[in-house]
Amino acid sequence: MFKPNYYLLITAVFVLLVIMTRNVYFQLAWAWFALSFFTVSLAYLLNKPTIFRKRSDGTVPVYIRWVFMPFLWSTQLYNSWARSTDSVPALQKIDDGLYLARRLFPSDIHDIKNANISAVLDVTAEFSSLNWMSYQADIDYLNIPILDHSVPSDTQIHRALNWIHTHRKTGRSVVIHCALGRGRSVFMMAAYLLSQKPKSSPDAIMDKIRDIRQTARLNKRQFKHLKRALDNKLLVVHNSAWLIANLGIGSLVNGRNNKTLFCAIYPLTLMSRSKPPHQK
Repeated sequence: MFKPNYYLLITAVFVLLVIMTRNVYFQLAWAWFALSFFTVSLAYLLNKPTIFRKRSDGTVPVYIRWVFMPFLWSTQLYNSWARSTDSVPALQKIDDGLYLARRLFPSDIHDIKNANISAVLDVTAEFSSLNWMSYQADIDYLNIPILDHSVPSDTQIHRALNWIHTHRKTGRSVVIHCALGRGRSVFMMAAYLLSQKPKSSPDAIMDKIRDIRQTARLNKRQFKHLKRALDNKLLVVHNSAWLIANLGIGSLVNGRNNKTLFCAIYPLTLMSRSKPPHQK
């Protein structure tokens, strides 16, 4: 299982290189690498996906990409290798109107349109999303930032489930994706399926997903978190609160002028109209 200590160990290696290197330019480079991995380590220890400052339209600020470039480079290289050796398609249908995918690229637009997918739930924190408007795709996009190998907060679970359900009620197909379509996206897919089939068990739902996407897997922490969410009755949708929130997200993507307005309305709508978690 992944642990933040791995990144701390990498940080220590680069610090050692800073000490051992005499060339000032190499020292600066190693220090940059050390700072990048150390900061990511802290984010994992504190479970703070907001460290990447990913915006509601799916973009990561340029300055963040520069600061974390060493980490992002290494992650990109690993993911590229993993995708090249992946035994499953990039996009797979798990249930009616529900799809799992790894990180989406321009080459996936054709498959997205062929599957009539009109809503994308992105659960990565570290990568920028496609600019769907530039591809003239009628896509509603939502980002729920979660660190790789980590778990979402209860608020993130509620938000994702209601957003998915809002689209499914209107007959729209939804794709959930993370970096490789194996962990974070699988968690959200399993959570939504359990919300619709509360008598099922997490094991049964995971078996259903793995029958289709063999690479899908949750680590011990993620699976335990899924079971806790089910036992605590957190996997419940509240439709009345989230229709308006969904319109706000759409406006965030499609128009900068509405950004402040909808950021202000969104939490008030949620607090005033959503039901307590114990109510169905």
